[in-house]
Formats: sequence, structure tokens, C-alpha cells
Amino acid sequence: MDEKYKELFELSLKVLDEEQQRTNRLDEKASKYFSVLTFLIGIYGVFCSRVLSECIPFKGWMDVSLIGLGLINLLGLIAAWFLCFAVFRQHVIVKIPLNDEMIRFFNDNEMVDVHYTLARANKDALIENRSITDKKSYLLVWTYKILSWVFVLMVVMMFVFGIKIWSTKNHSKSGGVVMTEENKSKEKPKEDLKPPTYDRITEGYDPSKTKKIEKGVVEKDKEKK
Repeated sequence: MDEKYKELFELSLKVLDEEQQRTNRLDEKASKYFSVLTFLIGIYGVFCSRVLSECIPFKGWMDVSLIGLGLINLLGLIAAWFLCFAVFRQHVIVKIPLNDEMIRFFNDNEMVDVHYTLARANKDALIENRSITDKKSYLLVWTYKILSWVFVLMVVMMFVFGIKIWSTKNHSKSGGVVMTEENKSKEKPKEDLKPPTYDRITEGYDPSKTKKIEKGVVEKDKEKK
């Protein structure tokens, strides 16, 4: 008779252990998602600093589109981060104890009662653990969906930004050609235009030149008188 309940007990242990393995796999996947999020946030920060420097102040619809896509991506990354963090936070798993109370339970009861009672306890633990694991799985599904959309929007954002940079460079080149043509169309300078009188400053001492200068000054003073 006890063999039947012993098999039930061993089956409950096996199913409970499988649920524990499922929880471990979900935690491992959440850890990978967390690493991807950290990498994306780093890249996104560098990319957004470049976008902000190019798009502010707004010069057209592409600037507005890039800022809008950037805000949506930022909200997506924040939401995915919090969902992934919630997966780690929900980590309360019910397990079979091995303590003095369990030892007394084995000593005070027949094996048929022990196997049957522990099988029922394992069933209750399985229900509680599965409820927590299902919540983890639900959160990870939404984290994956948000990350997928973030990837798509980042590709679109990079594509729009590339078009903006390309159009800006082409506009600058065309503007440079116009300026060159305008410079060519300017009038030639006047050939007969006289410059202002330059100052003559004596540097050093030359007696012959000094006397000539003084003589010239005296003659100018006489003319004024």
C-alpha cells in the first residue's frame, strides 16, 4: 500500500523540481535581457547626444520626428528596465525544509502517512511556485515585446538621422556653389581709387635727413605766416 504513495511522493518531488528549473531558466533569461538593456542604454545615450546637437533648434519635420522617436524609445527602455527588475524582485520560492520539525514528522508517523502528507504539501508548493513563475514569464514576454519595438524604432531613428545628415551636407555644398557664383559676379575693383596718405615715421638718426625735415618744417611755418 505504501508503494503507491511513495510513487506519488516521488512524482511530486520531480514535478516540484521541474518547476524550480523553469524558474531558474526565467531568471537566467531576465539576466540576459538586463545585460542587453544596459548595452542599449549606453549606445542610446551616445546616439541621443548627437541627435540633440543636430536637431535643436528645430529646422524641419525630420528634427521633430527624431525627437519624437527618441522620447518613445526612452520610455520603452525605462519600461523594459522596470519589467526586467520586477522579474528579479519576485523570487520567493517554496521548498521542502530539512529541519528538526521534519525529522520529528518522520519519527512520529508511519511512512504511508509521511509520503501522502508530503505529496499533498508538494502539490500546494507547486501551485504557489507556478503562480510566481507564470508572473515572471508574463513580465519577460512583455519585456521581449518592448525590446523588439525599441530595436525597430532605433533602426528607423538611425535611418531618419542618416537622411538628415545627408540632406544637410548636400544643402551645404549647394550653398557653397551659390556663394562662389555670387563672388564671381561681383564688380571689379576701381583702378583709379587713391589710398589715404600714409604716415612717415623716422626710425634711427640720419643728420642729412633730419636737417631736410627740419628745413621743410621751417619753410611750412614761414608759408603759414
